[in-house]
Amino acid sequence: MCRIRCTGHTIYYSGALYEAMKAGHNDTVMSFLQGFEVTEVADYEGVTLLHLAAACGNVPITKYLIKAGYVIDVVDNCGCTPLLFAVRMNRSKVVQLLINSGADVNFQDARGKTPMHRAVRNGDYEHVMLLLSHGADINVKDVEGGTAVRSIILCSKHPEILKLLMANGSNIHDVDKTGKMQCQYIFKYGNEQAVEILLNYGADMSVQDCFGDTPLHYVACNNDRDVIKVIYRCQLSVDERNLAGQTALHKAAEVGNLNCTKLLLEKGADPNGKDLIGRTPLYFAVTNNNRAWLEVRSDLIRYLFQCGARLSEPIANRHIVKFVVEQGIYPITFTVVEHIAKLDSLQISVTDIDRKAIETHSEIKDYYECCVEEIESMKTKTAFGRITYYNLLCDSVEKICAYARNESFTNCYKMVELLKHYPKHSRTLFNKCTMVYERFKFIENAAVFLSTIIPYTDPHHLAIRRIIYYLSADDLRRLAR
Repeated sequence: MCRIRCTGHTIYYSGALYEAMKAGHNDTVMSFLQGFEVTEVADYEGVTLLHLAAACGNVPITKYLIKAGYVIDVVDNCGCTPLLFAVRMNRSKVVQLLINSGADVNFQDARGKTPMHRAVRNGDYEHVMLLLSHGADINVKDVEGGTAVRSIILCSKHPEILKLLMANGSNIHDVDKTGKMQCQYIFKYGNEQAVEILLNYGADMSVQDCFGDTPLHYVACNNDRDVIKVIYRCQLSVDERNLAGQTALHKAAEVGNLNCTKLLLEKGADPNGKDLIGRTPLYFAVTNNNRAWLEVRSDLIRYLFQCGARLSEPIANRHIVKFVVEQGIYPITFTVVEHIAKLDSLQISVTDIDRKAIETHSEIKDYYECCVEEIESMKTKTAFGRITYYNLLCDSVEKICAYARNESFTNCYKMVELLKHYPKHSRTLFNKCTMVYERFKFIENAAVFLSTIIPYTDPHHLAIRRIIYYLSADDLRRLAR
C-alpha cells in the first residue's frame, strides 16, 4: 500500500496501486481488489483506497468503492476525508461525485480545515463555487480561529474568489485565536485589488480587534504604493489608538514604512502623539534595531522632522541623540544631527545630555559643524522667487507656496544641483521640493475646481488663492462629493 499525506501543503505519494489509479488502468486495479474486503484496506496512517482514488482523480474506481460500502467521510489518522484529498489535489470530477454522494462539505480535519479552506488556498474558483452551492459555511474556523478568507492572501492573484466570499457573507471583522481580525493578512500583505474589494464590500476601517488595532494599523505594515493610494481615498480616523495607545503612524514608523508614513501625515496624523509609556513615532523610527533599509529609515525620520516631530525633549525617558550616537548607526545619526543644526539656527535648544553626546564624538561633532556652515550659506542663496534655500529648509510647505511661483520653482528641483551645493542637506531639500511641487499641483487643481463653484471664474483670483491656503487634499475631495 502506498503512503499519502494531506495535512500539509503537499501530498506525498508512492506505490504501484496509486500509479495505476492515476494512469487510469482500472482493469488492473479492479483485478487487484478482487478477493478481499476493500473497505478494510488502509495503511498505517489510515489512508484508505477511497482516499487514494479521490487523490488521483479516478472517477470509476471512486464510484466502485462507494458502492462497495465505504463510508463517504472516512478519515485517515489526520482527520482528512476523501473530499479533502480531492479538493487539495484539484480533482474536480471526483469532488463533484463525492458531494453528490453525500460527502460533508463542512467536515474539518485535525487542524480544523474544511474543503472550503483548501479550495480558497488553492485559488480554485470552480471548487469554491461548487462548495458554496452545496451549503459550505465560509465562516467555519480552523484550530487557529481562521476562516476561509484568511487564506485568501495565499492566492492574491485570484480576486474573484475574494469577491465571491465577500458576496456570500464572509465575516472579515471576526477575530481568530490570536485576537486579530480575519482581514489582517489582506490589509498587511495584500495587493491593491484585494484591499479595494474589501473596501467596496464595506470593510470598516474603524473596527478594533482584541488589541485595539484597526485595519489601518494593519495597513501600516503594507508598503505597497498602490494599496496606500487605495487607502488614501478613504475617510480615515488616523489617530485611532490601540490598547497600547499607539496610532497607525507609530506602527508605520516602527516597521519603516515610508509610503504609509507620508499618507498618514498628509491625512493629519500627529507626529508627536505618544503611546501609554510616552513613545512617539520618532522614537520607534530611531530605536528600531533592524539595520536593514537604513536609507529608507533615514528618509522616514527626515519626513517626520519636516512634519513637526519634536526632538527638543526626551522621549519615553530616552535621549534620542545620545541613543543614536551610542548605537553608531551613522546614517540615522547624521540625519538627526542635520536636524539639530537646523534647530540651532532657529534657536530651538535640545537637551544638555544630547548636546554633550555630539561634543564628545569627534566625527559627529565635525559633521555637525559642516551642517551649520551649510545652513549659513543657504541664507544668502536664492532657490526660486523670493525663497532662499534656508526658507526651503525651514519654512512650511504652505508658506513657501504662498510666496513662490510654480514656474520658477522647477529650477531648483534638481538633485544634482542640491548635492553639489549642499551635500549634507541634499536629501532634506529634495524631499521638501517634492512636497512643495505636490502642493503646487494641488493648488492648480483646486483653483480650477473652485472657480466652477464660486462666483470668481478666474482660477488665479486672490479670493480663491486664500481659500486654497487653508485646504487640504481631503477637504477638496469632500467638496467634490
